[in-house]
Amino acid sequence: MSKIAAEAGLRLGEIVGLTIDCHNYKKSELEIYRQWKIINKKGEYGFDRVKATNSERTVPLPAALNEEIENYKKIRPIDIRGRLFPIKNNKSLASNLKYHYTKIGYNISIHDLRHTYASRLVANGVDFKTVAELIGDTVEMVIKTYSHFTGDMMKNAKKAVNNIFKKFF
Repeated sequence: MSKIAAEAGLRLGEIVGLTIDCHNYKKSELEIYRQWKIINKKGEYGFDRVKATNSERTVPLPAALNEEIENYKKIRPIDIRGRLFPIKNNKSLASNLKYHYTKIGYNISIHDLRHTYASRLVANGVDFKTVAELIGDTVEMVIKTYSHFTGDMMKNAKKAVNNIFKKFF
């Protein structure tokens, strides 16, 4: 689950809501169109639509992650609803993951891995519109959340400015 958050940018509810039909091994993609969340006032969990209309998306997978998901599907029992990760309670899962991250020396949450995914895309030159599509968020939110830059990004911008404008004067 952590690897899916870090390398595909999914929210926890989207990961827990993945079903066998969401994974297209041949195309190396995940189709995101629902999530696992609290669905009523009794606090019961079930499938629901994703957070927003733009959260419905197709996410490309790195080759290694695509293979891991395919291998996981072969060795793990899939629940009756086709869920890859038959977890009942997202909050308990998030707490357990945070505990394990802390135990190995990281003060992060699983949602932070989603942020890392988006930040790495931006830092590697992927435009804000495409990042927004990939993480199922708005361009405005991506700009607000991920537009911080690194020293290397500034160096690259300086080189680009120099190369673009050196021929004009």
